[in-house]
Amino acid sequence: MRIHYLAAFAAGIALLASASSAATQAPPLEAYGALPVVEHIEISPDGTRLALVTVAGEDRLLAVVDPGAGAMLGRIEVGLAKVRDLAWVGDNKLMITTSSTQSLSDLGGWRGELWLGQVYDVERSRLVSVLHNAPRVSSLLYGYPVVRSTTDGADLFVRAFSAGSGLISLYRIDPATGRGREAARLDGDISSVVLDASGQPFAAAQYEEASGRWRLRFWNGRTFDEVWSTVAPLDPPRLLGLGRDGRSVVVSAIRSGAEDVEDEDGAGLFEVDAAGTWTPLPFEHRPTFLLWRPDDGRLVGGAFEYDAGVEYSFLDPAAAGAWEQAAAALAGRRPELVSWSHDFQTLLVYTSGTGDSGTYHRIDLARRSLDVVSPAYPGVSGDQVGEVRPIEYAAADGLDIRGYLTLPP
Repeated sequence: MRIHYLAAFAAGIALLASASSAATQAPPLEAYGALPVVEHIEISPDGTRLALVTVAGEDRLLAVVDPGAGAMLGRIEVGLAKVRDLAWVGDNKLMITTSSTQSLSDLGGWRGELWLGQVYDVERSRLVSVLHNAPRVSSLLYGYPVVRSTTDGADLFVRAFSAGSGLISLYRIDPATGRGREAARLDGDISSVVLDASGQPFAAAQYEEASGRWRLRFWNGRTFDEVWSTVAPLDPPRLLGLGRDGRSVVVSAIRSGAEDVEDEDGAGLFEVDAAGTWTPLPFEHRPTFLLWRPDDGRLVGGAFEYDAGVEYSFLDPAAAGAWEQAAAALAGRRPELVSWSHDFQTLLVYTSGTGDSGTYHRIDLARRSLDVVSPAYPGVSGDQVGEVRPIEYAAADGLDIRGYLTLPP
């Protein structure tokens, strides 16, 4: 299976490389309707390994590869499980978060997504379940895992329900065994938690549905102290992550008319510290999504999605310099950042557009190399991708309508 997979991997790259040199017959409709062959892809902290979920029909396969050596390091059959997240825990272990749709009779026939976590040891080819058989602790996860890289190594944290306390607590996971120990007991109604660069609880958001009260609270070493609250039953604020300096958090909130802070650009994004000081983030307008350092979770910038592609505004000089070089190497191909190493020197970048059905690239800035990792749609060659233009036209009642025109290749 290893040789077969590598051969298929190389064949996909060869197909992409030859697409622009020779016209091909139109692909079947199934090629356009198929899922992309790469569903998730993440680069390891040191930039030497890739973890990716590949799709064949409805089945999924998790593969770990060394692109420099062209070698498969490990693989796991995922099947029909939905992979929600891949997160490297150091350079050798991988946290895999999956979900499945289940019905629970204990909850009156409630039907929804149940999240589980597993850690894959690449060198040992060993898979362990997170919180499996933990005394009085459910193995179901609440939200995405958090990884923090410290001087002592990589730490993994998850939130899970404890029958002992009756609360959802934060657990530090041993990635070698999957066992966990309580890192912080959380109060009820806490909707999200932010960890600092060392993996310690830093701030939390608490929301009471009955009253619509949203509270921002900071950790004092034993519990969370309230810093600010508001009543927002329809559109409550959101706690998004660590601020740029690691001593504040990013909050999305409506603060118009507040005397203590001005948000002239209307982005609605602020850095808030434990003293209750609000500072608007220096974006011209609200980003589509934010970007965080992969090692300690601090804010590094924002991304803006436009018809012509994604543009980035970085607040961290090292991240800005790395992306400037990577984007220049793929100029004119609508580059999008997918993942990067902890030192920002190795990047995964996705390109698409006219003449490109979707391609993942690995860029090594230190070696000044650019390699194709995989096409997203190997059944659709580049010369079968037509130009897409944003257009505006007037409807019969005079209303301006925005749309897209796709031209034949």
